[in-house]
Amino acid sequence: MRRGEVFGIRWGDVDLDEGRVTVRRQLRTVRHVPELVEVTKSSAGRRTIDLDDETVAVLRSHRAAQGREKLALGGSYDDADRVFAGIDGSEVHPASAAKVFERRVARSGLPRIRFHDLRHTHAVHLIAAGVREGRLGAARSQLDDVHDGPVRALDAEHSGWGGVGGGRDGGPVAR
Repeated sequence: MRRGEVFGIRWGDVDLDEGRVTVRRQLRTVRHVPELVEVTKSSAGRRTIDLDDETVAVLRSHRAAQGREKLALGGSYDDADRVFAGIDGSEVHPASAAKVFERRVARSGLPRIRFHDLRHTHAVHLIAAGVREGRLGAARSQLDDVHDGPVRALDAEHSGWGGVGGGRDGGPVAR
């Protein structure tokens, strides 16, 4: 998901029982001011994404924690149904969240990675696994242009390898 899409998600967009989130809007920044818009970057951006069991569990725990914060703050909680919000329910500025992420990565000792790089890393893994369209909200040609190089490198690295790969049989993804 794009950063703006993540911060545009409302709990009404999330179905934890079915393990799905629907991307309907984005929080974009205009002149350093975030604004919620009911459109995504492209028509392909409006989509429903399946969630794995671990993500569903984390979201359930997160929702419970938000509920406790809401109870503690009472009427001063800004209840706009945001999945990702400040402790008082307020809007999180996407740039601020990205800076916090980058500081935490730096403290962890991991190689530097930007918040947006998570999207690209996820895309490469999806493509390597044979998932080509839909989940990322981008046109296939755009995915191919941006991510096929890293996927080909992964394929070459694992060619002839009998271990876990991106293909359904555990081998490399065929082109």
